[in-house]
Amino acid sequence: MTCMTQRDLIAKRLRRSPSLRSVVPEEYTDVYRLARREALAALDVPMSDYAAAYRRKRDIVYGSLSGKFELVKPQGAFYAFPNITGTGLSSKAFADSLLDEGGVATLSGASFGAAGEGYVRLSYANSLENLTEALARIRTFVEARG
Repeated sequence: MTCMTQRDLIAKRLRRSPSLRSVVPEEYTDVYRLARREALAALDVPMSDYAAAYRRKRDIVYGSLSGKFELVKPQGAFYAFPNITGTGLSSKAFADSLLDEGGVATLSGASFGAAGEGYVRLSYANSLENLTEALARIRTFVEARG
C-alpha cells in the first residue's frame, strides 16, 4: 500500500480531470486547461516557504502580545489566544469593543465554551502589513484602558 500526501492526491486528481470539451464550449476549455496547469504549478511551491512565513508572523504576533497579555506561543496553528482578563472586560466585550473602537476583528474565547472566557482568538493568517497595523491598534486599545 502506498501512502500519498495531500499534495500528491490533489496533483493526481488534477491530472485525471476529464476533458471538458463535451460540456463546455471550446473557447472556454483553454481557460480550464490553463487553470489546471497553474494549480499543478502552485503545488511545486515548497511548503517550507509557507511554514517559514507563518513562523515569522507568529513570532511577530507573539512578541507584540506577550508584553501585554499572558499568552502561550502557538505551535501548530495560525491563531493566538491571549488571556485578556487583565483588561477587566469579558472576552465578548473585549472583542466587540476592539472591533468597534479599533477596527480589529477577534473572536471571543467564550465562543469556544466556558473555558474560553477571558481569552480572544486572533488569526495571523494575514499580510505582515495588516498584522503590524492590527497589533498597533490593539496596543492603543489596551493602553487607553490603563
